[in-house]
Amino acid sequence: MGSIVGIATLRSEGRVGPQLTSHTFGLLKARYIQDQNDEDAWLSTDEGTEWAIRTVDEILEVVSPDAQDEPAKSRL
Repeated sequence: MGSIVGIATLRSEGRVGPQLTSHTFGLLKARYIQDQNDEDAWLSTDEGTEWAIRTVDEILEVVSPDAQDEPAKSRL
């Protein structure tokens, strides 16, 4: 869950590509943790991680429409 919060915070902050990448890979590495519940296991998949980033972007479009005019600073 810490990686999800980190991704959401850093994605909304912008201009912090390396930190965002680090938290994204941290979430993906979580797939190797045993005994996760179904939701956590799904979030650590490629699809789950992509969903988390897309969801944050959708929220940002609503709460910060000016952010759409700024070029993306990360490759995610």
